[in-house]
Amino acid sequence: MLNTPAVHPGFSFVANATPRRPQLRRENVNVTDTGRQLVVSLNRSDYRLLRPLAVLVRPGDAERFLVTAADDIENLGLYGVGDTQQDAIDDFTSMLVDLFEDLQSSEAVLSRSLAQRLWQLRLVMEPRQPSQA
Repeated sequence: MLNTPAVHPGFSFVANATPRRPQLRRENVNVTDTGRQLVVSLNRSDYRLLRPLAVLVRPGDAERFLVTAADDIENLGLYGVGDTQQDAIDDFTSMLVDLFEDLQSSEAVLSRSLAQRLWQLRLVMEPRQPSQA
């Protein structure tokens, strides 16, 4: 199965000379990074990060922002979109939790590659115990 990153409507996936780092283009104009930030919280009472996550915040279409992972979980193909940088980060962390929950609920029947993704996620996040909430 081909591992293609998810692409939000309004963006197109363009292969470039570095296949591990796809380049996003909007209307034939390169989208450049606006900054690398550290996410230190999922802003949820039911999950917590075990370490900060590096993300890249990029400008998107219609004055929106696109957030992608910039560390060892970037191969998961997750992204977030929002009207503000914080909204995009919140969308990204929500997608992260959704993927974690989906994989964890199907753990017994996961393929090897999906089990590897769950393992990657378990290195950066975990459910909170009731006493930690």
